[in-house]
Amino acid sequence: MVPQLILVLVMLPLSAMGYALPHPWGLAPIGVASLIIFGLGRRWAWVEDDREKSLRIQTTRPDQFRIGFANDLRDEALMGYAWLFILVPLALRQIQMHFDLFEPVDPMILTGAAQSTGLVEWLKFFGTELAKGVPIVDWVDIYDVTQEEPFVPKGAAARHIVFISRLLVDVVIIAALLQAFGIMQRNKAQERLFEAGQLDFFDPFLERRIFRQAYKGTDPHDPVQAKVSNKFAKRIAAHVEKSAAQFRGGIPYSLQRLNELISSRCEHERKVANWIVSKYDLLVGPVEDRMRRLDQRWSDLQHTQEAAEFWDENPQWRNKQRMDFERILNDARFERSDYWREQRSKTLSALLRHVHGQPDFIEARKAAYAILGTSPSLHAVRALSARVVPPEAASGLPLMTEEAVDAWSFQAEPKDAERALALDALGDIVELISKNTLTSKRTTKEFITSVCEHVLNTPGKMSQAAARRVLEKLNAINRVK
Repeated sequence: MVPQLILVLVMLPLSAMGYALPHPWGLAPIGVASLIIFGLGRRWAWVEDDREKSLRIQTTRPDQFRIGFANDLRDEALMGYAWLFILVPLALRQIQMHFDLFEPVDPMILTGAAQSTGLVEWLKFFGTELAKGVPIVDWVDIYDVTQEEPFVPKGAAARHIVFISRLLVDVVIIAALLQAFGIMQRNKAQERLFEAGQLDFFDPFLERRIFRQAYKGTDPHDPVQAKVSNKFAKRIAAHVEKSAAQFRGGIPYSLQRLNELISSRCEHERKVANWIVSKYDLLVGPVEDRMRRLDQRWSDLQHTQEAAEFWDENPQWRNKQRMDFERILNDARFERSDYWREQRSKTLSALLRHVHGQPDFIEARKAAYAILGTSPSLHAVRALSARVVPPEAASGLPLMTEEAVDAWSFQAEPKDAERALALDALGDIVELISKNTLTSKRTTKEFITSVCEHVLNTPGKMSQAAARRVLEKLNAINRVK
């Protein structure tokens, strides 16, 4: 309630000055108050535009929005519009005192100072104009409402003021109320669609409210884990069930949103998001962390006796692993190429070995080759070479011991065409080497040359052709030097 209290503390003095100051100086604080109100309304409209945009792009990053989501200005804007019911009569009173544009209907009753300074009479006048201005199929005429106005306009200028007061109702206040009702309906629709498994996230303001209501402190059995309400846990479980039944992936909440929420400054949002991640074993966070966790998941499975059968007999689980891997690679595409240092490159190579030769993961492997091909480093070269050279031959490559071969997860792909794709990515690195000041440029070129010579001595027309193209690029660089 702090923003609403601040608004009241600002509006009360301005309204008091609008009443107490002599005419026409009282119009100045009334104008300032009106400017604040319409500024709040405009900013609220911008916030709602950002809110609609967030539902489409599933992010709250500030660089994507005009205002952001630090505060929902709906209550403040509606309170400001309500304050117009006081400001407009005050403004009419000031105008009458200075310009004398209206005359009383019954001069016998309204005499003397009451003609100009009676605030109650101006409130009554504005209320009557509001009743006439409400656009509900001319209800005043239909029901023959005969509420007498305390004042009537003298000329055209006064009629313009009456028109503006009615327009204020039609265009501003009614539109604001309709927008507020629309927001309420949209929030209810989001909750229904989420529970039906058709929507994986909420807009930022509704999300913040739901997550805060869900947080119930720390789990007594696990101090690191949050405790959430039963209602929230059941809502997420129902969503997962409905989403899986509709073949929408069975994701408990948008992974893109969870990636942002786990680092939120709000403790409630952060802890509830981490509860979802832990409960449903989701991969969120930085790319390197997700790669490491996925490698750990697959490595733990590989150590079981039924590992091969599990991969083959669980297509739904395998599809989920593929989607997790592809999401990681999709996010990795937008990171700087020099981030692919030794440990990250080793982890990606290990992941590629886990899905070695599996048809479901061919697009993921292609994406990985393309990403590594944008990094002019020896680490990326080794990760690509591990898809071309078998482990028994890898120890013959420069600076490769048996321990290094195992650390880089060497396992040549069985299909010649795919080995050719990895070699083409090596060719892209060669082109980048010629344009970058790489400290290990000589070692990198020697390593690539050794890989290509090995390929030329092994079967595979497509991979041999790709190796020749890489060697031609290396020779071109040497000739230029």
